[in-house]
Amino acid sequence: MIIIGHRGACGYEAENTIRSFEKAIELGADYVELDVQKTLDDEIVVFHDKRLPDKTLIEDITLLSLKKELMKVRINVPTLDEVLEFIKGRIGVNIEIKSRMPAGLITGKIKNYKCDLDKVIVSSFMHDLLLEIKTAAPNIKTGVLLESRPLDPFNILNKLKSSIIIQNHEFVDKDYIDMVHDGNAEIFVWTVNEPEDIKKMMDLGVDGIISDFPDRIKLRGQSPKRIEGTVPKKGQSKL
Repeated sequence: MIIIGHRGACGYEAENTIRSFEKAIELGADYVELDVQKTLDDEIVVFHDKRLPDKTLIEDITLLSLKKELMKVRINVPTLDEVLEFIKGRIGVNIEIKSRMPAGLITGKIKNYKCDLDKVIVSSFMHDLLLEIKTAAPNIKTGVLLESRPLDPFNILNKLKSSIIIQNHEFVDKDYIDMVHDGNAEIFVWTVNEPEDIKKMMDLGVDGIISDFPDRIKLRGQSPKRIEGTVPKKGQSKL
């Protein structure tokens, strides 16, 4: 099972920041999960929300203007380039795409940094974009984000040429996980913060846990392993 720090280690540091990713590494996470958006000038920034506090869409503003606006509220938003350079060789990365962008834009970044593809996953709720990415770069692993439990997860996985489900932990049970494993697929769950929920997910046999507090998973005494082919302080925070 692998430990994935949600937006770094956002239970301890500001989410999607270099400090948060550094904290996840320090706490022993195997991967960091981060959110990306495309700016008006086709830069990719690591930021969760699609809009600024003044309701401006990230995709309607340039990188320079975005940085200036966010610095007013003391947020230093990194680019995906900066994060990939920072974490290179130190930890795996799960890149969640939050806004529409050309598949080549994201695959190009991954290729430019010569990332170890065994330690990179690209995920999204935009399933058509995942298929575009897989078609453009078959060696890049994709994770299919799901909120509720599908009737036939393999229909989705087969269509998208993926073998990883990333699922809201509230919708999984032993039968569902066994079914996923029987189909030679893997399942990660989000966002699991409470000790009793962490224990439950471990006992059920999930392949990865996404948490704001990666050290809480580490403290359960489980030895993480590389998955096949890849390797809020209370309650649940949204992906």
